Amino acid sequence: MSKTLPSYIRIYEALRDLKWHNRIDFCRPQSEDTKRLREMHLHGWIEYETKINRGQDGNVISSEYRLTRVDISWFDYYHKYVKTATEPNGQLIFI
Repeated sequence: MSKTLPSYIRIYEALRDLKWHNRIDFCRPQSEDTKRLREMHLHGWIEYETKINRGQDGNVISSEYRLTRVDISWFDYYHKYVKTATEPNGQLIFI
């Protein structure tokens, strides 16, 4: 039986270059991935910044996120799953 890649790791993989990323870069449609990002912060694993882009009418157009710090404790969790992770289609993930 194969394991799927945990949400926390997918989020980290998308944001690990420390550059600004739109929410759609790591957030699956109709998911709680932004909640998972906040949980990562609450665990003390990461710190991140949020930038909200608004149109001239004041409505939110998009949200962007970037990691500013990754704590060493994150990598204990990360390495626990990375070695055996596979995508739902069965393809192995080598990181």
